[in-house]
Amino acid sequence: MSVYKAYADLSHPLLSELRVRAPGTYFHSIAVAHISFAVVEDLKVGDPFLALAGAYFHDIGKVVAPELYIENKEEARHEDFMKNRATIVRHPHESEKLARKYNLPQEIINFMFSHHGTSKAFACGALQDGQSFYYDGPQPATIEEVVVMLVDGVDACVRSSWRDGKTEIDFKEVIEKVWEYKKDQLAVAYGLDADLIRRSIAETASHFYHKR
Repeated sequence: MSVYKAYADLSHPLLSELRVRAPGTYFHSIAVAHISFAVVEDLKVGDPFLALAGAYFHDIGKVVAPELYIENKEEARHEDFMKNRATIVRHPHESEKLARKYNLPQEIINFMFSHHGTSKAFACGALQDGQSFYYDGPQPATIEEVVVMLVDGVDACVRSSWRDGKTEIDFKEVIEKVWEYKKDQLAVAYGLDADLIRRSIAETASHFYHKR
């Protein structure tokens, strides 16, 4: 049995706080966690429970200022992102502080940084220029972290489409776009079958969201 199964518990105090203070982030995290679990299980590489627990906690630092994040807002405004970008790109560090307070293992803390890697932050569907828009990293170091990074991007795209009023989503197209954007972050996956990873994410995401 996976040693990380014990951490995949939605009754954990940090996750309970996330549910109350940042419900949009909470439901995003659940979506990323359940899709990532199924994908890692499908790939037969890595520990699905590590992916599940890592995804549950990956954005926990957003409880510090939940109102800054798009998933907790009714309306996404570019000027809000610009004004708060320095705080937004530091949310992995806030996540780490909380994780250490609750003695979460380092393997779960790693997801808090690697789900963005060293990529650019973006808002309202447009990439932004400037060094302050880069996350600190590091890049994903395990297949579980790669999957969570990719699924995190897919969920963000899906929710952005919903906000724009789109109901029909081509999940194969979504994962291709996310993969292209994140491809310089995915070195650990280069020894694996990239087509299989993308196909598994697309199919799993399609089943997950179509049930909603």
